[in-house]
Amino acid sequence: MGGSAGTAAAVSRGAEAPHYGAGMRTTALVLVMAVTVYGSTVMAYANQPHARPLDLLGHVLLAASALGLAPLPRRPDLALAVCAGAAAVIFARGYAIALWPVPALIALFAAIAAGHRAAGWAGAAFLVAVPAAAAITRMTADVAIAVLIWLLLVLVVAQPAEVSRARRAYTREVERRAAQAERTREEEALRRSAAASWSRTPNRPRSGTPSGWPHAATRCCRRLSRGGSSRSSPPGPPTWTIAGWPR
Repeated sequence: MGGSAGTAAAVSRGAEAPHYGAGMRTTALVLVMAVTVYGSTVMAYANQPHARPLDLLGHVLLAASALGLAPLPRRPDLALAVCAGAAAVIFARGYAIALWPVPALIALFAAIAAGHRAAGWAGAAFLVAVPAAAAITRMTADVAIAVLIWLLLVLVVAQPAEVSRARRAYTREVERRAAQAERTREEEALRRSAAASWSRTPNRPRSGTPSGWPHAATRCCRRLSRGGSSRSSPPGPPTWTIAGWPR
């Protein structure tokens, strides 16, 4: 009883280990991104004095851009929506340009690599459309160059994500075909083993015939070949003498 309970507990711990590891990695990623986003934004104000100062909404948006990576392992499309939305609002409100778009790029790569192509490319288009709209309204060379660099950066992130997605799909297909071939070989081996054991089984009955019929027929043929008769055969007719009495 205790051994079975211990085995069940060990199995449950083994099943929860990958989820625990993924949760720890996600927590570490969120903490690193929070420090990076806040630190880079605070330091960016030294070189961008004309940027909008950080207010309460600015702090909330910076926190959202980092905390949006929390559902990344399970829902990368949701993480992309939160991080991209926060980055777009930060850019639109004119806060200092820093590393706050990095969480959105991480979520973009994860979404496309996980197979959410529609959500990933929609997020990429959104990340490019907001700065492009700002560049059109401002019409300055610096903003145009920054938008062009940002577009190239988004494409540099999205294209390797497509390569990773294709590689994962190819690997899954190869594993599926290998498993199917293994099952086919096992089924063929089982069929051959069953056929061999059937052919080696002595006195197996044929289809539609009773089990003991071949043995009875063989014994009857042997008795007939020796000229004898069966014990259960009826006696022959009596013979009569001249006196009329049977012998």
